Amino acid sequence: MEIEKELLAGECIHQELSGGGQLHVDRPLPFLCLYRFKKNKPDIGTDQFVLGESVFCVLNEASEYKANNQRLIQSYISQQTEKFGAFLILEIWAGEENCEPLNKPGFHIHASKENAPSKLLDRMESALLRIKLNDQPASVKVSYSDAVSAPGFNEIFTLSELEKYNATYIGLELKPVYRESNEGPIFPIELQQLHHSLAHYALRKVFYAFIHENTQYRPKHSHQLGQASWASAVEEVDQQLAELSENFDLLLHVTPVNVAEVWHKVQQGMMNSTPKFLYRSRTIDPVLAKRSLFAVPIDEIEDPTLAYIYSQKQEELDRQISLLADRDTPRFLLGSRQLFGDVDAELLKLAKTIIELINDAPEQLANGRYLTHDEFLEQAREEVNYYQALDPTFSCQVVGQDDISGIMVSHGNFLVGNDASITTNRVKATLSHEIGTHALTYHNGKNQPLRELYTGMADYEPMQEGIAVLSEYLVGELELSRVKILAGRVIAVSLITHGADFIETFNVLQKEYAFSKKTAFYLTMRIYRSGGYTKDAVYLKGLVGVLDYLAKGNELQDLYIGKVALEHMPYIEELKWRKVLKPSKILPRLFENPENTERIHKVTSGMTVLDLVKEIIG
Repeated sequence: MEIEKELLAGECIHQELSGGGQLHVDRPLPFLCLYRFKKNKPDIGTDQFVLGESVFCVLNEASEYKANNQRLIQSYISQQTEKFGAFLILEIWAGEENCEPLNKPGFHIHASKENAPSKLLDRMESALLRIKLNDQPASVKVSYSDAVSAPGFNEIFTLSELEKYNATYIGLELKPVYRESNEGPIFPIELQQLHHSLAHYALRKVFYAFIHENTQYRPKHSHQLGQASWASAVEEVDQQLAELSENFDLLLHVTPVNVAEVWHKVQQGMMNSTPKFLYRSRTIDPVLAKRSLFAVPIDEIEDPTLAYIYSQKQEELDRQISLLADRDTPRFLLGSRQLFGDVDAELLKLAKTIIELINDAPEQLANGRYLTHDEFLEQAREEVNYYQALDPTFSCQVVGQDDISGIMVSHGNFLVGNDASITTNRVKATLSHEIGTHALTYHNGKNQPLRELYTGMADYEPMQEGIAVLSEYLVGELELSRVKILAGRVIAVSLITHGADFIETFNVLQKEYAFSKKTAFYLTMRIYRSGGYTKDAVYLKGLVGVLDYLAKGNELQDLYIGKVALEHMPYIEELKWRKVLKPSKILPRLFENPENTERIHKVTSGMTVLDLVKEIIG
């Protein structure tokens, strides 16, 4: 057979087999994940648990296909045993239906009485016990019998054949909590979560343990045993979601274009009610965008990690498009809270403590002058030139733009509004925040094979803003006034979610927290724009999260690989081990300056936000 020649050549294979089966071999490895089915025996959903593994086989057990299937599997096992010295076959099947309790995951390990791999079974049991579904821990049972095979199926190998190939055969019976009955319907959320947990926490750890105990192959991490390549479905989903993300910039669309004019009226004492802000025209039709979004075939992705990541992004884009549709309506605030969450009691307490510390501290005198608009643009272009010297493909454009307030990065470009006012002692901090973080992670993400890393993974904003603010400290220009503003944003978000209107929040920030009239206005505008944009709480929240992440011994450099979320870092590490992702193309300029080394050491050795504030106070 041609497929056997491809196996012998060690090629990547994804082959449709007779009767609806399939064989996938990402690369030669000493294990096989097996699922068998019969046309007259419905078993909805169970085959999904082998899909996405580096080596898996789905076989139709009808008699007319059996001989060819047997020869194919034996050929692969024989080749890999010769290469590695031993082989593991793990067959997966579904157990009885409607077992109580219905939502509690359960696993039953089946092993042969003869030469049972006790150590491996112990590790498998421990790995499965880590799995939870709907906050319920899994139950695990181990049984030994004369033969290991799915009920109703013949043994695929006899004991003598297993000995011949030095192969170990283990069966894993799943409690089918992912469906109502063997004919369906499927519970898609439970199926996705269980598939991801089983692959991530159990199967690859079992394969890793078997390999280290029985072969000379020495992978450094169980993640290395995941797929290093992916099917066309991943490429299609990645491209479609990236195109949808690039079609609009939510921040640009929810930011008013007449802020300067409104502030001028406030200065003249002409604000007695919520000001009327104006917005740029929307560049997409939300209805058509959602139609395209839900046509993206995420359900065709077999890889559980990638399917999980993309499904989260699809959900986030859905909420973002809804925000765009609901702009400047009462629904906007509700959607914003769904997207960014509310301020919890701990974060609010931290924000108030920070402001209290800063208000009680000796006033820090400003010792820098304000740059002109052209001077700041020139400084920004010099910063871009630095990164282009490291990598000529760094394509960030510095653009002066009169219809935005302040500064922002959009699609990797640095936009500077006419009202932007930067002092000489805040230039490095501002450029490190915007270009050295936002533009740089966009660039690094664009150099990854997955577009998701530059358009932004779901909920990436807290970590992005966290490392951006941290970079201001690392270059030595994080001022108390800046930290106070970040804390003020948290308080303003808390106020709007508890029913305060624009005027009330504007007054509270001035009277209770001692913000200047101008600062209070701009803080309030940012929170109340479009109807209530609660994203601004993520700056302080993100800083807390990043410092906690670094205190646990993680590397700061790893956070610049693209626009990723802290909660996704374990998946980023997995994809790096699998060679799906590459190291960051370039790192921020701050790592090149010896003056920043001591501060980098402090944050990577354990530092809280209050530690940071107290250090700045001195």
